[in-house]
Amino acid sequence: MSSIEKFESELFAANIIDPDGVHSVFTSGLHGQKINFKQIPDGSELFDLWVTTTATYIDENYPEAEVPELFVASVDSGTNRLVGPVAEELGCRASAHLTKKVRDGEIVLVPDAVDAIRVYSPDLVLFLDDAGTTGLTVSTGVIHARAVGARRTAVLYAIQRSGTLPSLNDINADYSAMIKREMPAYTAVECAQAYFCAAGWDLRKRQEGA
Repeated sequence: MSSIEKFESELFAANIIDPDGVHSVFTSGLHGQKINFKQIPDGSELFDLWVTTTATYIDENYPEAEVPELFVASVDSGTNRLVGPVAEELGCRASAHLTKKVRDGEIVLVPDAVDAIRVYSPDLVLFLDDAGTTGLTVSTGVIHARAVGARRTAVLYAIQRSGTLPSLNDINADYSAMIKREMPAYTAVECAQAYFCAAGWDLRKRQEGA
């Protein structure tokens, strides 16, 4: 079993996904069963596996010979805690940089990250995100990174839950995922007419900062 296969197996066994009978509203407004990465405790075996699997994937897909200097950037609270350990795992070629939420569906790099891009002009700014449904939020981070001078940007997901991510496609962003597993998500109208809402499933609405 590869490290990615192990991570996928343990992720879906960790009881962090909305159970049957419950679904959530995503940032995009779509309805679906949410994978609650924030429920993975810091320092847990699953969190450490997330870190090491991510670092291994980056080393294999963005090798040092091709990407000597790498910035790993967060997607607000979803991965702020991830980028530091991943950068440490990658060694001296990598550094961690944070983003902050402007409003639902929009993030920007914090001022220190902007300054670092302008001063060091890294070979790649790689945004680490947890679950990809449309790519809406991280796309705004990519746009900001480009606007402040990033020469190359890309996005890496722990899991891509949709076959394609339209918000990233719209800006011609490079993206990949360690795990690809389609999990249905529907507009509010679709859901009310034929899917989770229509079946009477409880709906967890988004909370500020979630």
